Amino acid sequence: MRAALLLGAALAAGATRPAAAQEDPRPQCTEQRHDTLEGRHCLFLHALGRSAVLAFLPGTGTFTYVHTTHGPSGATEGMWRFAAADAVRAARIGGPLQWVFHLNFEGQPIGRLSHQVMHRGTGWRRVRGDRFVPRDAPDDSPLFVQWRREGGTWVVAAVGDESFRDVPHPPWCC
Repeated sequence: MRAALLLGAALAAGATRPAAAQEDPRPQCTEQRHDTLEGRHCLFLHALGRSAVLAFLPGTGTFTYVHTTHGPSGATEGMWRFAAADAVRAARIGGPLQWVFHLNFEGQPIGRLSHQVMHRGTGWRRVRGDRFVPRDAPDDSPLFVQWRREGGTWVVAAVGDESFRDVPHPPWCC
């Protein structure tokens, strides 16, 4: 009887937990995978929307941002290269790349990297060596994350995302 009461209390407590306290259904990045490219990519996708994403950007060399704009006459692609120190500044809140890496629930441009991960999830697949695209995207998807080694660490070398002509976007881009 006592065991049944304890079991009932445990089940009732689990049923009334707030949604935020329930287990996240997305796959988590395990400790033993952090040193692999797949593990590093998983951590990066989970860091999007938070300042922790800055730790994945390069410390030397350059970072490339590729943006595809879809409009009535087709798609156009723009490419911007940033020195490593400039990339970190650009990716911060208020920087020109904030929409790529951070979420703004009341005005997030549709198609940006952080928006895509929020809606499509973190189930990405590896293509062409060090490049990842969403699971349901073609290998040449405009939405991608590409990596390179810097010392003994994988860093983001380039990201690509997209927007649509009828959706507002920051004035510095597209």
